[in-house]
Amino acid sequence: MHVGDLSKAGGGPFPPHLSHQSGRDVDIGYVLRGSDADVPRFLRAHAGNLDRERTWKLIRALLETRAVAWIFIDYEVQAMLYEQARAEGATAEALDTWFQYPAGDRAMHGILRDWRGHDDHFHVRFSP
Repeated sequence: MHVGDLSKAGGGPFPPHLSHQSGRDVDIGYVLRGSDADVPRFLRAHAGNLDRERTWKLIRALLETRAVAWIFIDYEVQAMLYEQARAEGATAEALDTWFQYPAGDRAMHGILRDWRGHDDHFHVRFSP
């Protein structure tokens, strides 16, 4: 698991991020498999390299803290994780609460939301 930017000590602007200024934001790389698994930087997740089971376990553990406001995640990756969650027995109510998918990448619901530039990592915003 690769953890990226958090925020500067003491907060404040942290270019190029629009957020990451209050200690409530963190970038985390997707859990990958195969030859991409041990690369020490964020790599684009896709059907051929995403470890769906372990990535979903990580995101679900974050969701279960009830301390997460949003997770910004690529819509195509979200679709794969939605299917993983469904295969593991997540209820329709939980899926609807957690995921923007399958309502469309502009739908305004779900804790997991599509955001441009999040195909190689996901961004977690914790509640205040």
